[in-house]
Amino acid sequence: QSWGAAAALLGGSNTNQAHLPDGEGGGSDEDSDDDESSKRTNSRRKILIEPIQDKNKRQITFNKRKNGILKKAKDLHILTGAQVLLFVSSETGGLFEFVSPSLAS
Repeated sequence: QSWGAAAALLGGSNTNQAHLPDGEGGGSDEDSDDDESSKRTNSRRKILIEPIQDKNKRQITFNKRKNGILKKAKDLHILTGAQVLLFVSSETGGLFEFVSPSLAS
């Protein structure tokens, strides 16, 4: 199945590359002192969005992100009353969906 047309309609592209802004990421900054960097150890880091080669890690990431996007769809419906229809297809052919109750009937 090709989702290229759907991605084009939503403004997406096939090359989702996110690069870290200058001064952010795993490198150390010469200007920062140790106290500042130790305060930021519990914060989330930006990751480079690129294909995951390891099959096991890819499956784990897929499941975590799938659950996250399904939860976001449900939250969007509950908070705003929006009618939401979401389909997620895995590389193994599994199909997952969220359908607002008003659309299901």
